[in-house]
Amino acid sequence: MKHLLLLAALFTAPPVFSQQTIRIPVAEVMDKIRGGLLGQMLGNLNGIPHEFK
Repeated sequence: MKHLLLLAALFTAPPVFSQQTIRIPVAEVMDKIRGGLLGQMLGNLNGIPHEFK
């Protein structure tokens, strides 16, 4: 029931959007994506020995 109320509140709330545009260099975006993927892979590799025990 709490989840339903939360979803209703999220979808009925007025949108809050900023009118400003943020420009991020392509190199910075690619660096963040690669860092996220690397973190995901290392976390998965670290968890493999502990799965299904």
